[in-house]
Amino acid sequence: MLTPLPIVIQTLSTGAPFTFKNKFGVPFLTARYHDTIKCWVAKWVGFVTPEDIIQSSEIKLELMEVFGVQTILNDNRELEGPWYDANDWIQTVWLPRAIKGGVKRLGQILSTDAYAALSATEMISALSVGQDSMELQVFVSLADGLRWAGADQEIIDQYSTY
Repeated sequence: MLTPLPIVIQTLSTGAPFTFKNKFGVPFLTARYHDTIKCWVAKWVGFVTPEDIIQSSEIKLELMEVFGVQTILNDNRELEGPWYDANDWIQTVWLPRAIKGGVKRLGQILSTDAYAALSATEMISALSVGQDSMELQVFVSLADGLRWAGADQEIIDQYSTY
């Protein structure tokens, strides 16, 4: 069971990160919102199921509208295993809703795990087809992704132990 939306909003509005847990209580996503750059930074860890991705993304779609998110940076460096089973949902449900909600840019920091990296690149390729409303980028380092998102050195330094 995911945390109710008002609790997530309250946590994120303070600038603190919020951690999503799966049905077994295992953390799989830590999210943080930076109002100055209108950017949502999402750190994915471990193995995720399509259910984890869809349920957390449903909440994130609502949060994007609440906070006026324009840029999403997915940090997949610690993600393991394939998650491409969720790509169809991401393309057909998430993408149109994210664009409608005002998201203009999506960045992916690739995992060192080959299966997770392949899932991310397949997702970016699929999202690129037939749309030009959202800028899509792939990175190998968090610092590069944060710079692309408009972060200054102070924000980048916050992630030195992230």
